[in-house]
This record gives sequence, structure tokens and C-alpha cells, in this order.
Amino acid sequence: MGLLAHLLIPHVRNNHHPHLLRPHGLGIVFLFLILVSLINNQFFSERQKVLGFATNIKSEELINLTNKEREKKGLPTLKENSILSQAASLKAKDMFSKNYWAHVSPDGTTPWEFFKSSSYFYSHAGENLARDFYTSSAVVSAWMESSSHRENILNKSYEEIGMAVIDGVLEGEETTLIVQFFGTPQKPLLSSISSDQTANSSVTGETEGQPSRVAAELKPTGSKPLAVLPDSSRDQSGLNLKPLPLETLTTTQKIYVAVLLLLLVTLIVDSFILFKRRINRQGSHSVLHAGLILLLIVLIIYSSRGAII
Repeated sequence: MGLLAHLLIPHVRNNHHPHLLRPHGLGIVFLFLILVSLINNQFFSERQKVLGFATNIKSEELINLTNKEREKKGLPTLKENSILSQAASLKAKDMFSKNYWAHVSPDGTTPWEFFKSSSYFYSHAGENLARDFYTSSAVVSAWMESSSHRENILNKSYEEIGMAVIDGVLEGEETTLIVQFFGTPQKPLLSSISSDQTANSSVTGETEGQPSRVAAELKPTGSKPLAVLPDSSRDQSGLNLKPLPLETLTTTQKIYVAVLLLLLVTLIVDSFILFKRRINRQGSHSVLHAGLILLLIVLIIYSSRGAII
């Protein structure tokens, strides 16, 4: 306790100035945080880095987390389909090559074109997109917070799923794109295979003077397929600023938050004891420093959120 008291609590023997809050103590703390970041990125990142951008997102984990959300609602799990995953990969690569972030490309290519080019003929289909996330759980949590994306995940009409997690540079920024495709294959005995499903899908895009809002939904008529894209106009999911749960943070972010919380508590205790004992320590700005550290913690938690459409 003697060592901890010297480090964390102001008292006579440390001249009412905890060593953790002195310049050398803070320097050691921040050097430790830098070392943790370097070691994690170099040796423990589960995925390759996109230049300087490292993520721990895996397709298998995204599928498992998606199926867990379906199981919670008593829905059957989705079976991974390699053809759907191939189509999702084509969509992600198309976004990188044409430098866009949207359900429909600038040249009018819809998601269903990638289904068609991969020879996946569907009776029901859907797409969820995400970018700039660091963990798989953060991606699925963000989708589940959005009503339209959640409806896709919990759609009882879907039977299969395909995932693509692709690294690259989009709009000048290093990132990881996540494409989630849902599908139900056409039943040959129930409906004839369509040679051009795009004609059966309608997409309402942007209106002049209005922000781009993509929404595609068809009411099935006869054997026509049903294709669904999230409607960001309903919940503005891409602009959701709600922080994600702490469990969605990376290991490095969790260490940052833990160390900063220790500093924050030390500063609060320091300020309380100095005030209670009427001690005037020259150059003490514990309250200001506590506010700055709290801001850093909030920024770290918010930084785990990417964008979804």
C-alpha cells in the first residue's frame, strides 16, 4: 500500500503530489500506451493492415454474430454460401475500383448485378454495408442499432448469407469495407430462373437538391424476386452517434480506456483531498486535466464506430 499511496494519493511523504501525476509519471504512462499500440499492431493484429489501418474483423465471426441475433428471435440460422460471398467480394472490389460508398455505383450498377454475375439467382435478396470499424462485434452492433439493417438481419425470408471483408483505400482513406449479402435461391420447381433480375428491382435514388438516399424494395408479384436495401432515410443509420458497447473495442482501445480511467480516478481523488485539506499546490490543474482525460476516453469509445448504409 505504501508504494500505491506514493503513486496515487497525495500525502505528506510525497509532498501532496502523487508520482503518477508528476511529469515523469505521465511520461511513463504515455510511453506505455505507445508501446502497447506498437506491439499489438505488429504482432497481435488478427488481420493484415491496410497500410496504417489495422482491424480484427473476420467474415466467419460476422456470420456467427449475425446468426446469434437471429437465434435470439427464434429464427433459423443462415447458411454461408460461397457464391454469395463471391458476389459480396465483387461488390466490395467494385466500390474500391470506382471509389464510391453506396448501394448503387455512380454508373448505376446495383447490388443485384453482382448476384447475377456470380450466377446466384434469388427469390429474396438483401445487402448491408459497413466501413471504418475495428471489430466484428462493433459492425454487427451498429447494424442491429439501425432499424432497416436490423430488419435485413432478422428477415425470416432469407436462407443464405455471404460476407466479404476487403481492405483498401476508398475516397483517399485506408479502410476495411464489409459487404453482407443475404439470399434465398430460386426454387426451380416453383419459378423459372430469371435471366435478368435487375429488371425486377427498382431503386429510388437521390432527388435533385436532396442528399443521396438509397432504398429498394419490391412487393413480390407472381414469381418476381424481392430485393431489399436498407433505407437510411428512416433512421439516418449512417449518422448514428450513439457509442458502441465497450466489448466492441479492440484490445488496444480497452487498455487505453483502462489506463486513462486510472488517471481520471487519481485526478479526482487528488482534487478531492487537496480541497478537503485546504492544500494549495502550485500549478495544480487536476480538474482541468480530469476533464481532458474524460474527453479522451469518450473519443476512444466513439472512434470504434464506423459507418453503415
